[in-house]
Amino acid sequence: MRPGPTQVDVCIPFSVSCAGKAAELLEIVSGFENEKTEIPFRLIICDDANRPEVRDWIRGYAKAFPKQSIVAIRNEKELRFARSAAQCLEHVTHEWCAFINPTFVVEDRGWFGK
Repeated sequence: MRPGPTQVDVCIPFSVSCAGKAAELLEIVSGFENEKTEIPFRLIICDDANRPEVRDWIRGYAKAFPKQSIVAIRNEKELRFARSAAQCLEHVTHEWCAFINPTFVVEDRGWFGK
């Protein structure tokens, strides 16, 4: 393994303002499933009072993974992006973490392992 982080927490604060980007969230998370990397990672998704179908998708996705692979946080009242990001940080347990803003498109699908 190359020098660098031994494990990374990847935080995705998903606020109501991102709600129209549910397909992008699915693409981001699916991209991590298919990521060919030597770096083990754990996803931390904060659902900030999104629509029921987004909430249900995140819950179902979280149940499909072992507890150490994904943490799903749900806010029943909207706290907005910055506070949702802070909630993600409260769950970080590794020395390294990365934040992904779901309103941006990650062009390089291999970025995480670089």
